[in-house]
Amino acid sequence: MHLSGLLELLPRLPAFRAWLQTLAAPSTEATPQALLAAARPFVVAGVRMQRAAPLVLITARSEMAQQLCDQLEMWLPSQEAGAPPIYLFAEPDALPYERIPWSSATRQKRLTALAALQNRSAAPPIIIASARALMQKTLPARELRLALRTIKVGSVVRLDQMAIGWAQTGYNPVEVVEEPGSFARRGGIVDIWPPNLTTPVRIDLFGDEVDSLRLFDPTSQRTIRTVDAVEIGPGSEALSKYGPAALERLGVRGDDLRAVENVKLGAEVTPLLDPGLLLAIREEMRLEVDHLANSQSFHGSEWYLPYFTARPSRCWSICPPRRRCWSTMRSTFLPPCANSTSRWRVCAPNWSTRASCRAVLSAAASLPTNSR
Repeated sequence: MHLSGLLELLPRLPAFRAWLQTLAAPSTEATPQALLAAARPFVVAGVRMQRAAPLVLITARSEMAQQLCDQLEMWLPSQEAGAPPIYLFAEPDALPYERIPWSSATRQKRLTALAALQNRSAAPPIIIASARALMQKTLPARELRLALRTIKVGSVVRLDQMAIGWAQTGYNPVEVVEEPGSFARRGGIVDIWPPNLTTPVRIDLFGDEVDSLRLFDPTSQRTIRTVDAVEIGPGSEALSKYGPAALERLGVRGDDLRAVENVKLGAEVTPLLDPGLLLAIREEMRLEVDHLANSQSFHGSEWYLPYFTARPSRCWSICPPRRRCWSTMRSTFLPPCANSTSRWRVCAPNWSTRASCRAVLSAAASLPTNSR
């Protein structure tokens, strides 16, 4: 059931028209609107249909974000009818300081939303995120733009260079593509599953020319349909090419925890050498350090996201200029920024969960003493 027909009534309200004019004016202060919770999806859908610009909606909890996604799908028409796409920017599966790898679904939802914010050829999207999802640092906007690449039928590609680039942006080489963030190469046929796509794509090459592009079912490996072009984004937010830089920021020298220069430094310099950690945790970290040193992607690499770049970004930094942001936590509209460096006022959740989680993991010898 769609309620999109009611959106035509909203612009008839003088208060709504006056509010749209207020939103168009540059401002640096958030404007409380005191909207009832039941009215927010209706108003958000009306704002987006009146203004072709990306919208980022912030909720206090993840269940509220999912609920808002479902409600907006009822208020907006179908995408075939010109409605904007709706994406859920998922929060990490683990709590702060928990060393739990992100699921494929989480990585896929986050990268799909980030890629949509950078896609200028498609309709501006609506991104819905919880506060904790926004707290997680991500790759800088420039790195995301560099990693995004459109492949078209008839275009010329350099397969070796393309495979190296995929490996450096978080993709795992495998025998058979069965999950997002992986690719397989068999002669002139290349299978890859970009996390920003719902299904993997099969690239058939005739020499260096792309002969065909086919979306296929990862379970049966059968073709679903052919397409003329696909946009391939990074395989992970943790770009594996910056693994050595992450080790340098962590204080690891010689790309090996067992190196003499690391053993002499002790736990005061690098958290990975904390003698109070469980042996299994230390061995796991040693293997992860080996992957980082060799610029290889691995499950759980997102745990090191704050160390991959000198200035990791947030979701709202990925938005292009003149973006819009709506906070449903306090019914506050965050106005558009004049440039990408402007700051946004975002309500942060209670930090007691983070502190308690860190205390428990430290007591169990599962957390380095110097971790951030």
